Amino acid sequence: MRFKLFCRCRRALPSAGSESAFYNSNVLLLTRPGLLFIVLFGFVLLFINPAQSELRALEYAVPTSPEIPLESREFDEPRGTLSLAEALSLALLHNPALAVAAREVHAQDGAVQQVGLLPNPVFGVSAQNFANSRLQGFDGDSLNWSLSQTILLGGKRAKAIRVAELGRELAVWDYESQQMNVLTEVVLSYIGLIKAQQGFELADGLVKLADHMMEAVTARVKVGETSPVDETCARVSLASVQIEKQRAKRALGAARKRLAASWASTSSEFEDAHGQLEPAKPIPSFTALMDRIAQNPDLARWTSETIQRQASIDLASSRAIPNLTVSLGVQQYLKNGDNAVGAGISIPIPLFNRNQGNILQANRRFDKALDRRRETQILITTALNTIYQQLSADYAEVSILETTVLPGAQSAFEAVEKGYRRGRFNLLNVLDTQRTLFNAKLQHLRALASYHQSKTKLQRLIGEPPEVVRNVKESK
Repeated sequence: MRFKLFCRCRRALPSAGSESAFYNSNVLLLTRPGLLFIVLFGFVLLFINPAQSELRALEYAVPTSPEIPLESREFDEPRGTLSLAEALSLALLHNPALAVAAREVHAQDGAVQQVGLLPNPVFGVSAQNFANSRLQGFDGDSLNWSLSQTILLGGKRAKAIRVAELGRELAVWDYESQQMNVLTEVVLSYIGLIKAQQGFELADGLVKLADHMMEAVTARVKVGETSPVDETCARVSLASVQIEKQRAKRALGAARKRLAASWASTSSEFEDAHGQLEPAKPIPSFTALMDRIAQNPDLARWTSETIQRQASIDLASSRAIPNLTVSLGVQQYLKNGDNAVGAGISIPIPLFNRNQGNILQANRRFDKALDRRRETQILITTALNTIYQQLSADYAEVSILETTVLPGAQSAFEAVEKGYRRGRFNLLNVLDTQRTLFNAKLQHLRALASYHQSKTKLQRLIGEPPEVVRNVKESK
């Protein structure tokens, strides 16, 4: 239901009687100041921008983020030796998932711009007695020209801008979260590539060692110092380690492809990754890590989400307040050339629709945001505990391998090899210690790579971007 007040004032027609003239004159005198005040007040409400003053009063923390690229650029595939810094830079500029998140931020800019625009004025023309039964064309007696403007009351425009800006803030949080996901994946892939490179080097070294042993055994067989069975065993061992080398080579190629995919490349034209895994260092306490979990953008965004939901409640409540429409018009009497100026206001009566359904929906979504925030906090805490346990196990394994297993395996191999040359041990003892040393080195490499990958995942959970110096030590 819309209540409409429309008052029209005009000068008296020459044919009107004295009573009619007196009445029209008094209507003109009584209504003109009130109408002018109504119209002027309406247009003052229109052009005063309450949004800016209200937004200044509602302070909130906008997440800081690097410059978000709008357009991707053409680039040349890296060749030669690739550093981690170069890989991170390529991923930030060309990763497709990051580009999608950036598009959403720019789309939210349009949403903020749109809600800040004023309602359009409405221009109307109408005619009275437009035609008659004789159809002699237009022979009406008057034309009405009107211009009306809706005035938003209740701070709707300011609250809508607030909601839109918070929506953009959420898009920025999502962009930052996706950016950290991309950085984390690049570091994990880079660590995997270094692990594959060093694994290939180990396998290649083992092949050279087995080949050297094969030559030594063949020479001993020729001079009758050992049985031909030892030569067969050495040949089998050489074939086995060659298979290991081929497997390591395929793993290296797959690791290169996986890293190149982070910058949307289907080919890996670079030769190798620059650097080596840094030695493991003691890890901080779980309590110290829990104190920094609030930095996680996946959790921090829900603070902005709850603020936006509250702002949506305020916006829905403000929309229960009806808007004011002011209008100005001119009525032209065609027969005598007389004109009349009209002005009016209209406002809906909130009898049935008080926006109660949207207010209820906004309140329920606010409760939903609180529940989602608690759920996210529990999930992140659980993931942090799981990765922390894995990191602790990796550090303990690396420490035992470095202090006990590797030195013992190396010492045993060197002693057995010397003893074999002097005839104290048979070839099976040499091959056994050789395999033990290779497995120990491979286990150490895997444990060290797992340590750094767990550390990278942990940094992601506490909201710290992975850094080159924390996982990879550049070779000189």
